[in-house]
Amino acid sequence: MALLAPWLKKPAGMVPLVLHNPDDTPFEGDARNALARLLDRFAAHGLRPVTAFELEFYLADPKAMDGKAQNPLSVLMSCMTVCFQSMS
Repeated sequence: MALLAPWLKKPAGMVPLVLHNPDDTPFEGDARNALARLLDRFAAHGLRPVTAFELEFYLADPKAMDGKAQNPLSVLMSCMTVCFQSMS
């Protein structure tokens, strides 16, 4: 089954694949097969894993061309100070 990729400018799609060995056994190096094996192990114990993603990012100042990274907290505090000053 092909999946559409509407976020691309040109029409495109993706085809998820599961790899198998020539003898039709699941290829152990395939990530989807590894996930299926792991889910089977959980199910054997009556468990179902629940996962979530933690998105983490940093804001970078494009004007800071010297290569020195700013501490994200100081950037946040600067933004908050400017925001609060503009509100008063």
